[in-house]
Amino acid sequence: MMLCLSVTAASEEHTLLSKASRLTKDILAFVNWAVKDCENHHKLVALQHRLDTRPIQGSTNPLVKDYKVKLPANHSAPPPYHALTHQL
Repeated sequence: MMLCLSVTAASEEHTLLSKASRLTKDILAFVNWAVKDCENHHKLVALQHRLDTRPIQGSTNPLVKDYKVKLPANHSAPPPYHALTHQL
């Protein structure tokens, strides 16, 4: 990528521009990873809300005791995909 014709490969300005370019790419990679991680979290929450837990909730087997979930009163619908993590 050529930013300016007057910048030579050995100049200090070229070094600074190269560093800025590399750091910008690192920031973009991190943001892309964070977005993907957030999307995966929202998908997981939506899937967990759709799970049918009736067989586990009604069981008296001691092996499933740890898997029983105390559902909140407003368990009717999953949160919207645009909800922020601290809102969940």
